[in-house]
Amino acid sequence: VATAPVAKFDALAAQLADVVLKPRFDAKEWAAAVDQTVNGVESSRKQPDYQAGRKLVEALYPAGSPEAREPDVAALKALKSDDAKVLFQQLMRPDQTVFHVASNLPVDQIAATLDKAFSAWSPTGAAMSFNGYARPTVKDVRIDMQVDGATQAAIMAALPAPDEGSKESTPFGLAVQVLGGDANSRLNKVLREEKGWSYGIGAQSVGEKDRNNSLLYVSTTVQADHTEASIAEIRKIIAELATKPVTDEEFQSAKRTVRAQFLNAFESAPVMASFAASMASQEYALKDLQEYLAELDTVTLAQVNAQAAVIAKSPIALSISGDKPTMK
Repeated sequence: VATAPVAKFDALAAQLADVVLKPRFDAKEWAAAVDQTVNGVESSRKQPDYQAGRKLVEALYPAGSPEAREPDVAALKALKSDDAKVLFQQLMRPDQTVFHVASNLPVDQIAATLDKAFSAWSPTGAAMSFNGYARPTVKDVRIDMQVDGATQAAIMAALPAPDEGSKESTPFGLAVQVLGGDANSRLNKVLREEKGWSYGIGAQSVGEKDRNNSLLYVSTTVQADHTEASIAEIRKIIAELATKPVTDEEFQSAKRTVRAQFLNAFESAPVMASFAASMASQEYALKDLQEYLAELDTVTLAQVNAQAAVIAKSPIALSISGDKPTMK
């Protein structure tokens, strides 16, 4: 994402073109970037939330699938700046690039400026190929992982979710919002506010349009000596979605919160352009957002409770990590 005054758009386009057409991968800078990445990977492996996430992924996806891969430190250390140049050529190609510009300039002027700045850009070599996406499988399972010296326990759970863009996805998302979408959610009210076992717990539906790979994730870190009690509360609150239906107050609050999250994406031109690019990377168009916002006006409380009941009866893949002698 790049920003500039409207009057400087020509200069901004020229600068972007220079970066893309003449990439500079200094060997020393590249080595420093590799070291930083390796240190980050090695540091994260010592954290209970990382380990819980890794073990959960292994339970959800087949071995060898892109989703199940873990960063390979040895492979990272072996990367040279020449490798970066090849990867850049495979990924940064005019036939695979879409510009997202948020501005009050005329569209024809924006297009002409970009065409001029990038006129010399042509693809080099073959494009990078990508493996197909794997479909996750959720089964009732519990995985416990030892992390020496951890002061808290990490709890991560995955449940099935409807495909993004399906007729069930909007009411399902609102049910998830009620379950653990913000500080006022059911999970937070109990584990954070009432019990004081966690600084916060979140629930989120994650997936990509038309790929049937959506999952509902619940994640938190808790006081180690309240690990089992926290797991029991999480299971209980999820199950209660069937016996304690979403109230109209929760329903209306969830709709307001979700709508506000999208409206925040249009608070400035840079944020708007970044949001549009993020949507495009997931194969969504702005019309999809318009349709979703319209669905928020027509979705019913009965539809949300129907999806809440589905969540309550779903299998739960559970992953817990921490220093086991301290976990109770």
